[in-house]
Amino acid sequence: MNIDVQLNEEKRRRIVENRHIVKCSAEVVLFCGRQCIALRGHTENLSGAANPGNFLAMLKVLATHDPVLKAHLLSPRFRNAMYMSGQTQNNLAEVIGKDIIQKSILNDILANDFRPDTEQF
Repeated sequence: MNIDVQLNEEKRRRIVENRHIVKCSAEVVLFCGRQCIALRGHTENLSGAANPGNFLAMLKVLATHDPVLKAHLLSPRFRNAMYMSGQTQNNLAEVIGKDIIQKSILNDILANDFRPDTEQF
């Protein structure tokens, strides 16, 4: 196997791994949103004794059953792509919220054949 094939295979593997980690993070944000519980806690640190927040605590629980996520939480490859920061949590919440809320509103409108009442105007 030549070096180009090896590099491409490694890149493809990292992309799949990163997508999996982002998917896990998005599922935790969605869970917290549906349960109306806060994402962040007293500290944003998994290794500390203080409350890391629901987002990080739930990721830690998921990692007990997910070897890819567990490896990422124990030793992330890149410090700038951990997918656990407050900014990442906000971005995921915004995307999920807009997508779910807008689809729900649109489905309600389409299901009810919504038409404005022209007699009121």
